[in-house]
Amino acid sequence: VGTLARDLLTEQRLAVLDRVRAAPVRDATVLAGKAASVVVIAAVTFAVIWLVTGVALGADWGDPAGVVLLIVAVSLAIAGLSGFVAAIAKTEASADMLATFTAFVFALIGGNFIPLGDLPEALRRLSLATPNGWAVQGFAELSVGGGAAADVIPHVAALLGFAAASAAVAAVLLPRRLGARR
Repeated sequence: VGTLARDLLTEQRLAVLDRVRAAPVRDATVLAGKAASVVVIAAVTFAVIWLVTGVALGADWGDPAGVVLLIVAVSLAIAGLSGFVAAIAKTEASADMLATFTAFVFALIGGNFIPLGDLPEALRRLSLATPNGWAVQGFAELSVGGGAAADVIPHVAALLGFAAASAAVAAVLLPRRLGARR
């Protein structure tokens, strides 16, 4: 989550963005490219984890189509949150701190540290306030619940909602934050 913010702020501080802007490329294209790189890195990371745990540990993640849908949706949510952090962080250090805080709180509330089934009902419902909670529940639906791709559509929709909301805020704030020219 912090990579995009840190990279953009570093590039702004070192005037790399000014040099990129000298080329005939729109600021929106540069930001879209940065976001796309976050999506690709996240998706590849999840795919490697899926592959390694499946092959080396024999883990069954469930319906492959559902797993792919969730991986893509989670990756888009990560990119949206990255853009949001980049839009509100003032320095590279604050971007790192905000990204770490956000990731930790979302992981704690979302069920990454404590299985959601072990939590009281109120905390299980609270987990759905995070993309992590939707992702964890979606992957559990596939692997433990024996669900199919269609069963994780609500999870995918919620993750895409997180992605869209945070990306929309980033799309408005980030160009202003970076002094976009067009």
